[in-house]
Amino acid sequence: MAIKYPEINKIFDDLDTYRNFCKEFGYVFNEAHLYDARTPWGQFDRYKRGQRVVNNWKEDRRAFLANQRSN
Repeated sequence: MAIKYPEINKIFDDLDTYRNFCKEFGYVFNEAHLYDARTPWGQFDRYKRGQRVVNNWKEDRRAFLANQRSN
């Protein structure tokens, strides 16, 4: 079947990959952030370009363990 509007499919593909990134790295997923560099989408864009991004799951674990040791 021919795709009538490939730009619409690209948007949905970008949303799917962005959602997966947010799950993997612990960012808040919001569809409204799509293509906005001032949101977690900016981190996702950096990740796609091969740059380092913060893994919030690891940061939360580190903070949690530090808090547990101090109590």
